[in-house]
Amino acid sequence: IDLSGVYEGGEGAILRVQQYKESGWDDFPVTAPVSGTTFTTFIQTGQTGEQRFRVVDTDTGAASNEVRVQVG
Repeated sequence: IDLSGVYEGGEGAILRVQQYKESGWDDFPVTAPVSGTTFTTFIQTGQTGEQRFRVVDTDTGAASNEVRVQVG
């Protein structure tokens, strides 16, 4: 799954991908650096069905909106 987006004012930030599970948001073992105002990364998951992801700034804790992806 390709994840990309715009993070205004985020130059140099490191974003941690998180996946929603029954217990809440869990860190996914992927980060994405922000260059200018954009980021892009790739993730793989073996879980099927609707999956929910977001990114979180590792310094400020600011979280993006979630995206929902149908897998499988």
